[in-house]
Amino acid sequence: MGYLLKAEGTITTQLRDPQSYGDIELQPEEIGTMYTTINWKEKVTPYAGLGFSDMRIDEHFGFNIALGGYFLSQPSVTVKGTAMLEDNEINQPFIERNIQNYRYLPNLQLGIAYSFYAY
Repeated sequence: MGYLLKAEGTITTQLRDPQSYGDIELQPEEIGTMYTTINWKEKVTPYAGLGFSDMRIDEHFGFNIALGGYFLSQPSVTVKGTAMLEDNEINQPFIERNIQNYRYLPNLQLGIAYSFYAY
């Protein structure tokens, strides 16, 4: 089992270049910004993995390695827009459906150990 302190992320999207519509040119700030927050509500999540520990390099140094993954709950999505991108909340269910299978969080852990006493 694992406990995730913050199981969410926010994506901020804004155009880089101005957009032209005929003779009208709109700056990215005029078009607006989209804020998409993805939240995995469950903080406690199952973990499966394989690890090797205390692999000795010499009498004092060793290393550890573990590879596994967390199985996350189905995410929820919140969409907010500014300026011309307001009222894009209608896209929330489509984004949730598109990412519903993004539920695996891979994990690779590497460690170095030093022992003051020789074995």
